[in-house]
Amino acid sequence: MSQKLLETLSTFINEERGRYETEHNNIFAFSVGQIVRYYQFTLITFDKYQKANKNFMEIIETQKQSFKEGSGVISKEQMELLNKSAEITLYLHLEIESFYQFAKILLDKIANAIELYFGQVRKKPLDSHDDMAKNFDAYTGEKKLKKILKLDELIKKLKKDISDYRDYKISHQKSPRVIKATVFAGGKTRMSITKIYPSEEEQQELREDLETKFLDELKLDLETYIEYVIEFIKTNKAKTNLRLEAKQKM
Repeated sequence: MSQKLLETLSTFINEERGRYETEHNNIFAFSVGQIVRYYQFTLITFDKYQKANKNFMEIIETQKQSFKEGSGVISKEQMELLNKSAEITLYLHLEIESFYQFAKILLDKIANAIELYFGQVRKKPLDSHDDMAKNFDAYTGEKKLKKILKLDELIKKLKKDISDYRDYKISHQKSPRVIKATVFAGGKTRMSITKIYPSEEEQQELREDLETKFLDELKLDLETYIEYVIEFIKTNKAKTNLRLEAKQKM
């Protein structure tokens, strides 16, 4: 879907921007251009993750074969495999965390673009995706915008799966006792978070949202969301807050 969606976004920008006076023509194009930019960053990061994922799975298989044939004492070759595995894991986690960072920025840029397009609502900002999740019902009601089926559901899902995980498990995780491990199934990897010496309260907390989502699933959700947002804007384009060209007002 990646290339097709990039083409869809390009077409959307080129067709839509022509409706507006020069200043708002450019502001609209640059606003949606930010969405394109951070979507491309997620694609680049996803490609790098796939390579790291492949390397990780290959070395895990090599380790399994090596230890299966071993005597119980770690050989020099096995130690080298363990060290190589640690290095590959570092790169794997880098791409997973980077994907979450760029995906969060992408979601925020989408919220910003919607607010630019339809205008602000007092005390109901769309400064971030968290604001979208909190204020979207009130915002669309105030602006009398027609909603798109399942858009609300996906806004909330992405808040939980991306925004909240990025905020509370990655960027603003304050505990010095956090350990990040790798779990895998079906040839796909994800990162798992736990803590050494957890309290009873932390043990309960760690049972919830312990692991990242598989990145291919997050990528698909993001792409579906972008398509819904384009449909939402097109459906309600008569209510834009941007200044139309004179011929568009007739």
